[in-house]
Amino acid sequence: MATNDKMTIDEVYKHLRKMHPYYQKSNRVEKGRPMNKTETVTDRQRRSLIRLLRGRLERQPWQQQRSQVYQSDFDQTVAVIYESYGRICAERLHPNLLELAEQLASHGELVLTEKLKVHMATVNLTTVHERLWRIRQDEPQVPHHAPRSPNPFLQDIRALSQHDQNGEYRC
Repeated sequence: MATNDKMTIDEVYKHLRKMHPYYQKSNRVEKGRPMNKTETVTDRQRRSLIRLLRGRLERQPWQQQRSQVYQSDFDQTVAVIYESYGRICAERLHPNLLELAEQLASHGELVLTEKLKVHMATVNLTTVHERLWRIRQDEPQVPHHAPRSPNPFLQDIRALSQHDQNGEYRC
C-alpha cells in the first residue's frame, strides 16, 4: 500500500486484530509505542483506537435499513405541481406545496389523499429539491450562448477614442 493511501475500515480492523493480543497483555507503558505506530498507520485518533481495542473487533451488521418515506405517488404529485405552475424552483414551491396541490385537486388535475396531504405539509425543502432534480435529470440541457449586445446595430460602430495617435488625451 502506498504511503499516501488511506486504509479502508476493513484494513483498520485487520490491523487491530493483529495488534489486539499484544495490547491485552501489555501494561500501560508498553502499550504506548505500538499505539503510536498504529495511530500513524491507520490515520485514526488514539481514543478511537483504544475504544476499538477494548471492545470486540468484529464489525456489526446494520440492524435495519431505513425505509423510504415518500413513495412514487408523492413524486408524481410533485411533478404535476412543478409542471402546472411553470417549473418554479424548489425554494418557491416548498412553502406553497399543500395549497398548490389542493388547488390542482379541486380542478381534477391530481388525486390528493390524506397521506399525501400530510407529506405535502411536512416535507423538507431538501427533499423537494432532490425530487425536482430527479424530475429534471432526463430533460435535454439548453445550450448557453455568449452574451450579445443589447442593440445589434451598435456592433458596427466604433467607439471614438479620447486619445490621439501619440497617446495624448484630447478634449
